[in-house]
Amino acid sequence: MPFLRPLGPVLLLAALVALSACKGKEERAEEHYQRALEFVASGDAERAKIEFRNVFRLNGEHTQARLAFARLLRDEGDVERALSHYLLLAEQDRNSIEGQRELAALALSAGDLGAAEAAVRRAFTLAPDDPEVRGLKATLDYREGSDRPAALAMAEGVLAEAPGNVPANMVLIADRMNAEDPQGALVRADAAIAALEAAGADPDPGLHLARLAALEATGDDAAVGLQLTRMAGLFPDDAAIGRALVQWRVAQGDLAGAE
Repeated sequence: MPFLRPLGPVLLLAALVALSACKGKEERAEEHYQRALEFVASGDAERAKIEFRNVFRLNGEHTQARLAFARLLRDEGDVERALSHYLLLAEQDRNSIEGQRELAALALSAGDLGAAEAAVRRAFTLAPDDPEVRGLKATLDYREGSDRPAALAMAEGVLAEAPGNVPANMVLIADRMNAEDPQGALVRADAAIAALEAAGADPDPGLHLARLAALEATGDDAAVGLQLTRMAGLFPDDAAIGRALVQWRVAQGDLAGAE
């Protein structure tokens, strides 16, 4: 086998320049990423987005930036764009448990069961003992309906470890509602909300919506009004809740309260 010839001076210089340019791009991408995190922490989402775009222009495979950007979009309520970045992250790093778990949760909430199933299965392969992952798997399995008793048992097991786990609680609440047992669903919702409060976690709108649905199913109009008032206080930026409260007051003849 002939020996490889050493690079000539011109080729060697070109190779060094290319290596230096590559390293420079990665370093500059990291600088933009760190600045993006600073803007996220300070609440300046628009400037953070600019920095994230600069990261991806220099390094499209910066997976930490991709995850942080997807979270920013998700928290802003831009579900479609957040999903697209989570999906790209899942392609770039199939072993990112955070990415797979968060993709699964967002896809389930958006009703994208195809994306949710792939992410849940991958997350469960990576971290089968993780309560959050098991809660998501219980949710997916219950929705698919192939083995609901197993899904319910998994949800119960998750709550034995993490009483405030929202997906597992929602599975058990949904099961009570499907069984036409709104009182049982109300008990489950109250326990879940109390567990989150005890843990010092932020209130979850989904749990409160589930509680509202259970109250509506019982026909207790006064309790429905109290729940809507409570939700309006907890989630003041949710215009739908405000409209629902106004409509309820109008239905009760409380025009002054509605105004």
